Amino acid sequence: GRIFTLTQTPASTSAVSVYINGIFQVQSGSHATIGAGDYSLSGTTLTLVAANAIDASDEVVVKYIKQ
Repeated sequence: GRIFTLTQTPASTSAVSVYINGIFQVQSGSHATIGAGDYSLSGTTLTLVAANAIDASDEVVVKYIKQ
């Protein structure tokens, strides 16, 4: 899947860290030189960008401070 639902609402979008197979992912719009980024966040819905496809064997870890 590309869309994940967090169990709690994050305190802010900057309070979220996403890793895929141990590699830090950049949030869309959080860094001017990176462009589209690797994921977007709206409320509790985290969506990976289309180019960031994952396989069933990939490990996705999301760390965040809840509201």
